[in-house]
Amino acid sequence: MVLKSTTSNNVSVYQVSGSNVSRSLPDWIAKKRKRALKNDLDYQNRVELIQDFEFRESSTKIKVTQDGQYAMATGTYKPQIHVYDFANLSMKFERHTDTENVDFLMLSSDWTKSVHLQNDRSIEFHVKGGMHYRTRIPKFGRSMCYNDVNCDLYVGASGNEIYRLNLEQGRFMKPFQIESDLGVNSIDINPVHGLVAAGLEDGTVEFWDPRAKQRVVKMAVNSDDLDNNERNEISCVTYVYQRSRLWI
Repeated sequence: MVLKSTTSNNVSVYQVSGSNVSRSLPDWIAKKRKRALKNDLDYQNRVELIQDFEFRESSTKIKVTQDGQYAMATGTYKPQIHVYDFANLSMKFERHTDTENVDFLMLSSDWTKSVHLQNDRSIEFHVKGGMHYRTRIPKFGRSMCYNDVNCDLYVGASGNEIYRLNLEQGRFMKPFQIESDLGVNSIDINPVHGLVAAGLEDGTVEFWDPRAKQRVVKMAVNSDDLDNNERNEISCVTYVYQRSRLWI
């Protein structure tokens, strides 16, 4: 019988037996080498690839969890949800849905609680075991954001309303009426002062105060084209949380 040996600091180490016989190094040597790698520039600049980090046709949305340990992505074909584990650099699981995903949010710090806006006007709530609950909105949704202060889920759609679904009470509240019939393309909420920003298809941005439940101000982004009645629609709005600024 030939035993594999490893030499470290002129000391030969032989692995005779153990539950993990495929491992050639004991734990204390492996940990020592990992500590030494922090000074290795090549190791610090390495690129680690996640296995199966793809969809057969296309991916629509991808987001990282709040704890930074997982990534959730939606795509097609067939419509499905993927969750990737950064620690193992692999896919944790995949889950198929009935229709394609438009937007999704993670309600917990990890992947265990999420809400998905589907292209058939449905809103699906997913937990560890799968889909927990499904409801529908009157018009086709385009974007979502969540207010963790009052548990309101805001959904921008193709009509002149921003739908409000209160997750604490489990029912729809009175929607916000916007000054446009073209619809809301993107919506986001500021975690500092709580204002909801809605980017509209007519090229304007409306700011709503959830506490007063009324519009605070409406801003025309393309002011130079107002005289010619030519407006470029707003495709995305998001807050830069570090400075509480809005990027359009």
